[in-house]
Amino acid sequence: MKGVFIRRVLSRMFAVWAAMVMAGLAGGCASTGVVQQELTDRLRMQDYSRVLRLLENRKCSTFGGRNQILYFFERTLVLLFSVLNYLMLNAVD
Repeated sequence: MKGVFIRRVLSRMFAVWAAMVMAGLAGGCASTGVVQQELTDRLRMQDYSRVLRLLENRKCSTFGGRNQILYFFERTLVLLFSVLNYLMLNAVD
């Protein structure tokens, strides 16, 4: 039962994250487009540590200035995804 709930939450969070990314790209954050695509690909593969490293490496160059809020938003969601994934994998039904 817990596993089903966590999967639903994870699925909804990913949908919200994808919508926010698209809104950010449409709103003038186009310089982050390439990074966003790589982040999305890595998240689909559940490679959370790689996503966090990518975010950290691109923190200044891609997420500097007015995109800094996007950096913190992305980082928070990746951490939430990794925790929910951990809970889902270790859930006892």
